[in-house]
Amino acid sequence: MFVVHRYLRQVIDESLMCAVIAPWTARYQDFDSELGGHKIPKNTPVIHALGVSLQNEKYFPLPNNAENSKSRPSYSFQRFGFAGKRKCPADIFAYVEGTITLFSILRKFKIKMVEGQVVTPTFGFVTHPTEEVWITLQKR
Repeated sequence: MFVVHRYLRQVIDESLMCAVIAPWTARYQDFDSELGGHKIPKNTPVIHALGVSLQNEKYFPLPNNAENSKSRPSYSFQRFGFAGKRKCPADIFAYVEGTITLFSILRKFKIKMVEGQVVTPTFGFVTHPTEEVWITLQKR
């Protein structure tokens, strides 16, 4: 059971990273820094383009696996937040709820996307597919 849980967690983390559910976020800079020759003083509001940074192959090589994630800087990706304690209070609840739901469905059904379907994202406050996504379920 533990191995299934570990792999399911990796699938959920990878899905959240690749799907770019929220394409941007903002926070105040914690320390003085420099980016591309521009000085960013402490307490400056900064908008993070998650859709760009989460696709950086330097930190997120594809395919992503447990070994790749171990070599990443510790704050390069955090589900439901930025780093450390700055996370959504519902982080653990959402993860557990998603795990239970996925496990319940996958235990009873084989899931397949309809052949030839192309999923195109529409970016906004919450990213979603442009058109409906169709799947087929086959009882196990």
